[in-house]
Amino acid sequence: MKAFISFCKEHQITYYACGGTAIGAVRHSGMIPWDDDIDVYMDRANYNRFISLWTSLQSKYPDYEVVCLGDDGYYLPLTKFADKRTTVWETPEYPFIFGVYVDIFPLDFTSGSFQEIATRADLYRRTIQLYILGQEHYNWRLFKDRLAQHGILRGLPKVLYHMCYCRPFRRSIWARAERQLKEMLSFSGDKGICYGIEYTREHEIFPKDWFAEPVELPFEDFSISMPRDYHAYLSQQYGDYMKLPPESQRYSVHGRYFIDLDRRWEIDELRRHLENKRS
Repeated sequence: MKAFISFCKEHQITYYACGGTAIGAVRHSGMIPWDDDIDVYMDRANYNRFISLWTSLQSKYPDYEVVCLGDDGYYLPLTKFADKRTTVWETPEYPFIFGVYVDIFPLDFTSGSFQEIATRADLYRRTIQLYILGQEHYNWRLFKDRLAQHGILRGLPKVLYHMCYCRPFRRSIWARAERQLKEMLSFSGDKGICYGIEYTREHEIFPKDWFAEPVELPFEDFSISMPRDYHAYLSQQYGDYMKLPPESQRYSVHGRYFIDLDRRWEIDELRRHLENKRS
């Protein structure tokens, strides 16, 4: 996180802590004890500038990487700023390696009624989901798991659709998603939304003025940028965000198929390592 903040400050890029990171800043003055990543928003201008600058300056930061949707094999509709000295493999069906990370969500400001926004956003979400399914790598174990999950009558058509359409045509699906995003971005306004993350819900559309000049809050042994009206944002998103959840809900929701905080593994090397452990 400190390296990410340093890069943003050096290049005057605005970000806002969001999600569990924003709750952690207010409620814990740092990480939620059972959380295991950092989440931030960037408006589209800062988001695009961040990616563009990183592309031209990454040689100055050899220990870090930026991974974006559209990179072949990557499967999430957001960007990660990650530590190349570590290894995270989240889920076996997506054999893609990155490091311990900051999740960067693009925040766009649009116009229209909730139904109009949802119609545009959910069409894009469906296309992104097809693209993500095209990044899956099927093997016999995954094939059997999917049939067990959905049953043969429903599962077999799903698997064949993923294997015979989503995967071979993933680049054309990606091109369609880019066209849809370009069209959505033509609707500018004062309602903030993260396209492609989830299907649209009213409590995840935010007034633009909540994200004016950010404010700084203490976070562990440094400080982070927060939405100007972080109380309104967190209240709309989570309700009584200062109340601790039941102990039974205090756990990470992220997939962690394999983690190594001390080195970076290559995917083929890691596969062999895991196969040897199983045998």
